[in-house]
Amino acid sequence: MAGEWEETTVGELIKRGVLERPLDGNHGSIHPKGADFVPSGVPFIMASDLVGGGIDTVSCSFITREQATSLRSDVSMLAPSFDHGAALARNEPETKRERRLHGPDLKYNIENFAKKASSSLYGVENASRPLDTLEAFRHFSASCPASAQAWLRRLSSLTRDEIASIVDCIPASRMSTLTREFTIKLLMVNQGRLLAV
Repeated sequence: MAGEWEETTVGELIKRGVLERPLDGNHGSIHPKGADFVPSGVPFIMASDLVGGGIDTVSCSFITREQATSLRSDVSMLAPSFDHGAALARNEPETKRERRLHGPDLKYNIENFAKKASSSLYGVENASRPLDTLEAFRHFSASCPASAQAWLRRLSSLTRDEIASIVDCIPASRMSTLTREFTIKLLMVNQGRLLAV
């Protein structure tokens, strides 16, 4: 029924093709120890990094790319999440959403808001700033071109109505009409930016 959440299991979502089968790292002798963690690098995500419905890639531990590859050859090649709660402006006040959608200032809009988004990923170890979202996608594309192309093909097939129907599944008690409008427009803007890469 539209507007209600379905309760299911991870196993059922895997069977339906909604989720990929989880990849679990090694918990034996090559599992990173405290001394293996570095100030920046490949995020080493553990259960404690799953916070508030998202993944905390800022406060999590990091390992070197070489160590990530040694744990499991595909770990460092997993696609990062390009749109999650923070990227959808979940912390943006309603007044700012309204102003970006309907305000008189042509520069204070969703397009410019999307351009300023940064990822929690760094292009190289010891980089001074994280990659912006398009730079993060370009890095992913360079290391996994076939996956990037498949992802872009899938993204290009999504229509505004399909995106809206997904957003409309979120109950009104969790998302206002304004936030819904803002989210759909932000997703459409980011779709256009990625497809223009």
